[in-house]
Amino acid sequence: MITINLLPEELRKVSGQGTASTQMFVVGGSAIFALSSFLFFLFTHFHLLPSEQNKLTEMQAEREALRKYEKEHSDLGETIQFFKNHQQAVDRSRDMCVPFSRKIHELSSVVVAQNPNVWLSGLSISSIATGPGEKPKFAWRSGATCAAERLETATAFHKSLVNADFFRDFFWINVPKYTKQTLTGYEQSIAWNFDLEMHMQMQDAAPQGQ
Repeated sequence: MITINLLPEELRKVSGQGTASTQMFVVGGSAIFALSSFLFFLFTHFHLLPSEQNKLTEMQAEREALRKYEKEHSDLGETIQFFKNHQQAVDRSRDMCVPFSRKIHELSSVVVAQNPNVWLSGLSISSIATGPGEKPKFAWRSGATCAAERLETATAFHKSLVNADFFRDFFWINVPKYTKQTLTGYEQSIAWNFDLEMHMQMQDAAPQGQ
């Protein structure tokens, strides 16, 4: 095949000249890209990564320090709450001291004044579980002995408790089971033993001075 180049001489290219220039441009560009990539690798590996590693180490140290302070703060909060609860328990005991003393005095008045032939033994007062916002409740328990020939004397004491002003703070009393006992060495030879249990709900404390 015959090829005829009709372009003027100044516009004609020598065969192979453009291809060599293009190859040199590609090779040069590839070398620059490779060198840039290598320099970026060196910068990342020897400068950026150690710097970020140092920052991460510092952040971890700060986090551990914060955890230590959080634990100290939590321990301090628990200690403060413990003393608050202790103080509240002391306050409750102090507030209940007067009502309990008054109630025990009233109970002894009922026993001595109205039923001199009755005596109590082993009186105990324990708290009863209550719901949220409910006033405190307490169970009074005691053994009782009534020295009398007739059972009616013992049941009369039980009724006198319910009817006395003493019982105004109580909302429940058990129905006792009476056991007859023979006494020796006493003028009265018959006694009736029974257990008392009464449930009390603490009322609002009376103002001081009353």
